[in-house]
Amino acid sequence: MSTPSDLRRAVLDVWAASPDRFREDANAEEDAALGPYRDRAVVELAQNAADAAVRGGVSGRLVLRLEQVNGDDDGARLLALNTGAPLDAAGVRALASLRASAKRDAALTGRFGVGATSLLAISDDVTWVSRGGSSVRFSAGLARAEVAAPGAVPVMRLPFEVSHQVQAALVELLEREGCDTAVVVVLRNRAAVEAVARALDAVDDTLLLALPALREVVVERPGVPARVLCDVADRWHLLRRGGGFEQAELDGLGVEERDRAERAGWAVTWAVPREPSAGSVRLPGVLLAPTPTDELLDLPALLVADLPLDPGRRRVPEGPATHRVLREAGAAYAALLEQRAADGVDVLDAVPVGLAAGWVDAAVRGAALEALTGARVLLPIEDDDGDGATLRPDRAQALDDGPLADDPRALRALAPLVGGLVAAPRRASAALDLLGVRRVGLAEVAEALPADPAAWCAAAAALAPAVIDPAAREQLAVLRVPLAGGRTAPSPRGLLLPRAELLERAEVALDTLAAAGVRLVHAEIAASDAAVRLLTALGSQPAGPRDLLAAPEVAELVRDLDDDDVRGEHLLALVSAAVAAGELEPGDLPDFAELPLPADTGEVLPAAGLVLPGSPAADLLDPEEVVPAAAELVQRWGAEVLRAVGVADALVTLPLGDVDLLDPPEALLDLAGGEDWLEEVLARAGDGAVATGVVAVRDLDLVRPGGQGALLAHLAQRPELRSAVVDPVRVVRPDGSSEDLAPPSAHWLRAELGLLGCAGPGCPPALAALLPEAPEWADHELGRALGLVTSEDDLDADGWQRLLDGAAELRGMPTALAGAAGTASVLRLWRTLASTVAADPALGEALAPPSHVLALDAAGAVVVVEAERAVVVDDPCWAQRTDLGPRIVAGADLAPTLADILAISLSSELAPGTVEPVGTTTSAVPPQVCSALPEGPAVWTEHDVLRVDGVDVAWWVEGRGEQAVVRATNVAGLARGLALAAGRWEARALVEEMLADPGRAAAVIVEDAAGASR
Repeated sequence: MSTPSDLRRAVLDVWAASPDRFREDANAEEDAALGPYRDRAVVELAQNAADAAVRGGVSGRLVLRLEQVNGDDDGARLLALNTGAPLDAAGVRALASLRASAKRDAALTGRFGVGATSLLAISDDVTWVSRGGSSVRFSAGLARAEVAAPGAVPVMRLPFEVSHQVQAALVELLEREGCDTAVVVVLRNRAAVEAVARALDAVDDTLLLALPALREVVVERPGVPARVLCDVADRWHLLRRGGGFEQAELDGLGVEERDRAERAGWAVTWAVPREPSAGSVRLPGVLLAPTPTDELLDLPALLVADLPLDPGRRRVPEGPATHRVLREAGAAYAALLEQRAADGVDVLDAVPVGLAAGWVDAAVRGAALEALTGARVLLPIEDDDGDGATLRPDRAQALDDGPLADDPRALRALAPLVGGLVAAPRRASAALDLLGVRRVGLAEVAEALPADPAAWCAAAAALAPAVIDPAAREQLAVLRVPLAGGRTAPSPRGLLLPRAELLERAEVALDTLAAAGVRLVHAEIAASDAAVRLLTALGSQPAGPRDLLAAPEVAELVRDLDDDDVRGEHLLALVSAAVAAGELEPGDLPDFAELPLPADTGEVLPAAGLVLPGSPAADLLDPEEVVPAAAELVQRWGAEVLRAVGVADALVTLPLGDVDLLDPPEALLDLAGGEDWLEEVLARAGDGAVATGVVAVRDLDLVRPGGQGALLAHLAQRPELRSAVVDPVRVVRPDGSSEDLAPPSAHWLRAELGLLGCAGPGCPPALAALLPEAPEWADHELGRALGLVTSEDDLDADGWQRLLDGAAELRGMPTALAGAAGTASVLRLWRTLASTVAADPALGEALAPPSHVLALDAAGAVVVVEAERAVVVDDPCWAQRTDLGPRIVAGADLAPTLADILAISLSSELAPGTVEPVGTTTSAVPPQVCSALPEGPAVWTEHDVLRVDGVDVAWWVEGRGEQAVVRATNVAGLARGLALAAGRWEARALVEEMLADPGRAAAVIVEDAAGASR
């Protein structure tokens, strides 16, 4: 039974004998067409073409052509023309059967005999015609005519002959196309046409890679240029592996699968694009076995594996054979990456990281990673000595994540220091970790830097970009740095980087400093911009001449110099460079005061013992203490250089910075009055305090005898000297509190010149009268700094005590205290003293009462009296009682305080204040006054005569407020009494004017309000 009619008759006989068999075949065919094979039409046609090429032993060619027969979709058909073995009788039997494939060759793809059923998803009429072979047609319409049964008819079980006309036309077409077999698929409807069009558009290199028997695939459809796919090996890197199974690995396979596996063994093919950026390259993302399955594969390569499949050819069943193939696929994937790496391709992105897409993907990944750990898949950073051979992960090293891990220039420079160095881009961090590549920290690299300065600079230039990362800076803190003189520093912090001009002009001086222990970076490194940037970021200091001279080792060098030591010349050369650069001022190098220099006497003396000939210092300082510098020294180096090292042309400042009072610098202790100042400040501030920004004037104790006047003029004329005397020093205590105190030089000058507590320019008369007289002094600010008193604000406890005691020294009344001005000055003095003590009670406790005081007599004139004779007026009423003694007035609010300070009685304490009126008339206070003083009483009492304790007074007030009793003998007294009673003492003149001229009351109120508003 080899003809279609014979096959058809046999099937019909079986169905007639067993109606259930008919329904089984119909259901099975429908399940296959609508289930696992629903979208496989184009793929199955390509697979059949590949198998035909294998059987025919020819290079496979396939033409897929979508045609419009009658100009509409109803007439559309898909033609598949292929080369290879023609369709034979066995092939027809296989097409007409279900699950009975005729393919037994191990190289063939088909295995289940179901693939042709996929065509029924898009067609009801399919025809096969081969040149020199068989032909067959399957038609749903013809099948229904044969079988009078309801429901679906198994189309592929009933083959029909192809008409001679159709067969001739197709044979002619095959001869034109050079093909051997044609499959004509008449498309069912528009949906089928669109599905086929999509399938044809999806045909790409993947099809040729999955079916290597196909050499060329041509895709044609209306309105789109034809596409020819061939020569995939030019675009893809391929790796193929194969082998046999162990018998135990075949357990669990079906008969046909087992038979096939025993004959064919296993085979895997990996493919990756050679140039991913060129053309249209698309990975399927699924396993090909060899046609696409539903098993996801999330790797950047295409895998074709000959694996056991379920009947739908979409899923891979688990089992020993499957796991063997997947293990071999993983190992082959590692070999593929090894080949790509050998071609110079970076394959880190291809290392499987992240979560697997399924169990098949997980199995391949696991095997691949296991193999990759021993595969040469890493590209080394090439250096001049390297051979460029790829590396195994266990022989590679990569920098920790950071700015240098993927910097090609930096890595090339560091490669000689780190064996097996590979790039570590952030995107590949997980891949490197999975491969087990050892990570190298920058600290380890830093410790490996070579001692040779040239090689060190090259490596440093590579490390420089890393300093933008704080973590990298911390690791590079251990960077070993070659120093001038052959030493090496264990860290960059605190190293000095000589500036370029010093490297060119002061090489000998730099050698001297290096020999003295100054930590100078090697000149070759200091000349490298990249190295300087790196070291500066890591704590080294770019150094000019002044920075080098300020190094502590230089101070020790200065102290060790002999009289004729040539190293002194080297230091002067650096000083000259610093002066030329504008970096030095006199006093900036206090340690250079010991620098030995020649004097004009022929001696060699410290710089501090010399003055510039003809300078102000030569006139100001004692010639017994200092001598002029040698003329040739001045001529060679110039006055500015000599001033910078401490040769005086004027007094100079001595910057001492922040001074720990418990551990002061030697320079402070050697200073004139330095120890006394320190002792006083410690007494004021206590242990643990720090004096900030201390600056002193040097050589004050060397001023020639009798030169105080010239000294003061000198201080006043030079801003830096003046500032060192005038600007207070802030002393900060451990608890954070602070106090401003006189600087050391001001403290010494106060004691030395005897100006402390003397009356200075602008001093109020009362102060000037009670304080010692100072010499003529034009500079107010400098005078205050040296202890002159120019106002009450300049007085401390000692100053106030001197003031109180000064009254006893007066032998006559100074002219300045005569008249109203003198009275006002004394009143201001007492009020200031009382208010100061009120604000600072401790001051009052520190003051001793004076024996004599300035007071006011009955006429208000200033007089000097014994303290016990005076009285402190504590109320305006009592100011009328001149009978009680000379008066001291500070105001009612401060009178008790002042009385305590002076140990003098209050007026109200010396008399009972008994009122004795003569003639009494009670009157209402005028309305205009009540309006102005609403807090006062509404009535007052007029007397012809008013006595208190037998003494005539013009007015008196008993009590305060609205209930106060105001007594007066005249208008002026009434105004005072009403103002005092209302608590508005300052309004007494206003009240008096309203009482004297009631008609102007409103105007007076307006004027008062206008004045108050200012």
